[in-house]
Formats: sequence, structure tokens, C-alpha cells
Amino acid sequence: MKKISRYLVPLCAAAMAFSTSAHAAIEVAFIDPNDYSDSAVRGGPFGSGSYGVVTAIREHIMELGNKNLSPSEGLRIEILDIDLAGRYEWWRFPFDKRVMRADSSPAIEVHYLYYVDGKKVDEGEERITDAEYLQNSGTGGDVLGYEKKMLDRWFRSRFVNNKAASK
Repeated sequence: MKKISRYLVPLCAAAMAFSTSAHAAIEVAFIDPNDYSDSAVRGGPFGSGSYGVVTAIREHIMELGNKNLSPSEGLRIEILDIDLAGRYEWWRFPFDKRVMRADSSPAIEVHYLYYVDGKKVDEGEERITDAEYLQNSGTGGDVLGYEKKMLDRWFRSRFVNNKAASK
């Protein structure tokens, strides 16, 4: 047992050091979330407040960046507005369920700065939407599944598939 741990501990430490240092620099900031379009983000009347939504979106963008960008790339995204898929309809029971309709597609407004080796490559402001969200595959039970799939497509088109054109 001592022989195994003698080799295993340094090997695990080296693997952890490599995995933590090989990530791109990703920053996600939420600008005035109390002013966002969607009441679920603001915390009223049936929403749980911005903490859960903001945390889940931040973690998802961070995961996209860590999976798709190299350590020499960096990205700063400011979330300016969030309008989640669906709407609460006060006359329907239960009141805490969002009703999905074609006219209630998700939208997230962002300002982004993408850089490579510390040099700005691209910067812009966009309103990311998915008018066809109901035709896309399901959410897998994720409350923010439509928004995450929309962000996945936008991220790939803007920062992954478009790398050759922007360099």
C-alpha cells in the first residue's frame, strides 16, 4: 500500500495542477440585475430571485469557456438583460410554472470582449434570442435548459466556429 500511495499522491497532485492551470480567463458580470426584463430574475411575484438564475448562467458560461477556449484566450461577458423562456400566467394553476409559447422566446442581452494573448480580437453588444426554441429538443428537465441551449449555440458561433475568421 505504501508503494502505491508513494506514486499515486504525486501523480494526482500533478494532474490537479495541470487541470487548474489550463483554463482560459473567463469573467462574467451581471449589470443591474434588478432592472432585468424577467420578473423571475428580479424576484417577483412568483420568481425565486436573481441568485439562482444568475449563478446558473454564470456557471454555464464559465463551463463553456473552460471547455472551448485555450489558456491564451480570454473572454469578459457582461449580462445586460435576461428574459427567460415562457411567461407566468396568473390565471393558471399552479402559479409557479412558466407557460411556453411561441411569443415568449428566451433572450439575453450581452456585451462581450474576446481577447487572445492579451490583445483584443473582438468586442460587441448583442441580443441573443432563440425564436425557434420550442422546435428544439427538450431541456432535459433543466429549468434554464432553453437559455443554456441558446447560449451554447451563440458561444459556438461567436467564439469557437469563428476563430479562423477573427484571427
